Amino acid sequence: MEKYRFGVGIVLINKYKQIYLFERNDVLDGWQCPEGGINEGENPLLGALREMEEEIGISKDNVKFLAETKDFIPYTIPEKFRKFDNVGQKKKFFLFEFLGKDEEIKFNKNEEVEFKNYKIVDVENLLSHIVDFKKDIYKKVLEEFKPFLEKKIIWI
Repeated sequence: MEKYRFGVGIVLINKYKQIYLFERNDVLDGWQCPEGGINEGENPLLGALREMEEEIGISKDNVKFLAETKDFIPYTIPEKFRKFDNVGQKKKFFLFEFLGKDEEIKFNKNEEVEFKNYKIVDVENLLSHIVDFKKDIYKKVLEEFKPFLEKKIIWI
């Protein structure tokens, strides 16, 4: 039987509906949204907030919850990237608007520093930055979050 690790993913946007991507320390040009495991008995939303603070230093007080994926979305991890005894992960993604300032992003809040850099990308360019084996999951996430990511033109 294949084993999947349950986890969360965080899609963080700014007020212009652009997405923050973070470059991993351990993968050359490996850009992604923050992700992490769920602790035993932990609510997925609380897990996402905890992971966000641990990995990128952003407090739950500096974000506005917008949406979450309906289900956990599974994907397979290539063997060379597996850190656990699992063939893949099942992630529930959460969409937050970042209310703080970019200077608040810190990568040293945890003993294990997972990211070394960040950039902000437009939604339509997101997939070109994501590692190949995660593109399908990000397509599904973007489709579910589409109503929250569309830029609206206001005519005066």
